[in-house]
Amino acid sequence: MASRSQKMKTQLYRRPVTAAFSMGAHLLAITYKGQDILLWELESDSLYDINSRERARFV
Repeated sequence: MASRSQKMKTQLYRRPVTAAFSMGAHLLAITYKGQDILLWELESDSLYDINSRERARFV
């Protein structure tokens, strides 16, 4: 069984399934298997938003 620190490392270093850039909006969208979509703002190098399946809207 993995220790708590090993589990934490696995979470911190998990590989994304998909990543997409929007240079016009200066955003990076990252998806992980079974997780929400993370939107990262490139200019400020900070988390912009988290898009969950429950909040998702399709236009």
